[in-house]
Amino acid sequence: MSLTPVQGKLCASASCFIFYIDSLHATWILYQVPPKLLCPSICIEWMVLVTSTLQANHVSDGTCDTLCDLFAYDYY
Repeated sequence: MSLTPVQGKLCASASCFIFYIDSLHATWILYQVPPKLLCPSICIEWMVLVTSTLQANHVSDGTCDTLCDLFAYDYY
């Protein structure tokens, strides 16, 4: 058996594992956050995901900084 199919299986299982952990994290957040703060918390979580993805993709046009500034509002 070549290494490529094994790498593909490992990558697929890692993606499922990450999705599972993210689902548990989302469930924990929904349980911990009062309803009044739920929408801002979801926005913050979404922005953390988006900005980390943009930074991981080496966005150099300032998009990440703009998004961070846009959502740097104090909800509390």
